[in-house]
Amino acid sequence: MRKKIIIMALLVFANTISFSQTEKMLSNQNGFEIAYRAQKISGGKKDKWLITVTAVNKTQHAIFYEQPTAVQSPGSTAPNGFAYQSSSKVTVRNAIGFLANDGVMIKGEPTKLFTESKSTVLMQYEPGRIYNYESSVNIKPGDSPIVTVSHYYPLRKLSEFNIQISAELIDGDYKTTCGLNTWSVSMKEENGKSYLIQSVNGKQIKWIKSTATLFLKETDSSTIISYNREKKTFAYSNSDGVNCEWTKL
Repeated sequence: MRKKIIIMALLVFANTISFSQTEKMLSNQNGFEIAYRAQKISGGKKDKWLITVTAVNKTQHAIFYEQPTAVQSPGSTAPNGFAYQSSSKVTVRNAIGFLANDGVMIKGEPTKLFTESKSTVLMQYEPGRIYNYESSVNIKPGDSPIVTVSHYYPLRKLSEFNIQISAELIDGDYKTTCGLNTWSVSMKEENGKSYLIQSVNGKQIKWIKSTATLFLKETDSSTIISYNREKKTFAYSNSDGVNCEWTKL
């Protein structure tokens, strides 16, 4: 009889642990999913639980959020250390004890992409990457963790931001729809003014920045290239009516 009671108790305990380890979805923001598992690891005057949080970008592209910036020195900005750097926070609402409400902060990787006003810098979650976090909390005996998530910033595609054109976006090799040529383009800055250098067969062509996305050929202002942030391409045109598209390789 005693053996039966022990076996039954073990089965109940095993089923409880198995159930507690089932992954539960907390949120889905434009393909960025946050889920958690809760496992009771000890009991007594208070139960100790291990909370495992998993966040993953299920899309085929990077997902971004904005973080406020602060001026470090004249002409130089960086992420604001006093603002939230994480996009979301997972909290166990009924946790007790010291640092009970610290929760788990879910944070992306910093980029060098600034918005046009430079008031915010973009943080990103790479496509397919899994972000894992763990935290142990204390709960009143007999209770189960009540886990919730709060979002500080919305998550969006890169094309939904008004991004300042920078070397991070521009620099690289390009192909054109006019002919079979390929060339490199790099962005430079001198005396606070931006320009592009196009390197073709050992020759360099300079393009002067006119507006946020428009560049004029230094030797012929009627020849222009316009950058498309969404497609990450340049549209080329000249006074002879030639129109081409440059696509980054």
